Amino acid sequence: MVNKILSEGDKIDIKNILNSTQKNDGIEPNVYASQVLDMSRGERIRIAMPFTQGRLVPLSKGVEYDAFFYASKGIYHSRIVVVERYKTGNVYSMEIDFVTPLTKQQRRQYYRLEKNVSIEYCQIPDLMGEALLNGQELTEEMINNSVYFPGETLDISGGGMRYIGRNLVEKGHVVLVKLSVSVDKKIYDFVLPAKVVMSFSLDKPGSYEHRIEFINMKNTIRDVLVRYIFEEERKLRSRNR
Repeated sequence: MVNKILSEGDKIDIKNILNSTQKNDGIEPNVYASQVLDMSRGERIRIAMPFTQGRLVPLSKGVEYDAFFYASKGIYHSRIVVVERYKTGNVYSMEIDFVTPLTKQQRRQYYRLEKNVSIEYCQIPDLMGEALLNGQELTEEMINNSVYFPGETLDISGGGMRYIGRNLVEKGHVVLVKLSVSVDKKIYDFVLPAKVVMSFSLDKPGSYEHRIEFINMKNTIRDVLVRYIFEEERKLRSRNR
């Protein structure tokens, strides 16, 4: 089962599992970056020992962690346990076992990152918007049909975002959002169609907050976006330590 989903080189985010007291105290789990190294061990796999801020993090044997795997077929979650740790030359690794089955992450499970990112957006004509809502793919005509305005995100997730713009867009209408993100030092430029779920005026004249849900998003694009969110979350936690 594992070999049908994961591949060597797949990125992994590993999180501490908090108890109820820690959660009630507002403690946030640490997030560590790793990757799959060896898939030849059956249902057990070998992964890289994580580093954070240039420091090796030797995860404890016998302790369970939440792991998010960025596979070619999507993002999968499992609870894992470290069963052995290795050092081969200058390479540190560990063997893990899967405590729970790998399950593909659903949209409602996506983390929402509070971050200000410059974007451009436009409202497209109603007929084009209806076509997108009914499942039609985005076309160059749709992308080039309208004038874009500058905006800035308030938060972003794999399912949608909140952003500030200077134009009121009524609920139910479709907008296109141009967004650039950096993942693993590679820049991705996206044009994302989305349905407006809320739009209202702010105290500042000519400034509006919009809440949107992405529509017709390809899994490959969503996976890149979620990976970006996890990377930014990890950077933020590292800075705040």
